[in-house]
Amino acid sequence: MEMPAKAVPEPFRWRLMKLPDPSHVATDIVAVRVRGIDPLPGEPVVPAHRMMCDPDWREL
Repeated sequence: MEMPAKAVPEPFRWRLMKLPDPSHVATDIVAVRVRGIDPLPGEPVVPAHRMMCDPDWREL
């Protein structure tokens, strides 16, 4: 489930990236933590599982 970057706190932002060919990994998509260049507020990111499922994530 993707959400706009403005709705996801910075430590919980991930992107789904396709692996370059040829890959030695058995999958073609991996989750990559968003770092370095911040996404635009409306750019889609994938929130970390902990943010979505842990009611105490704000205390981290």
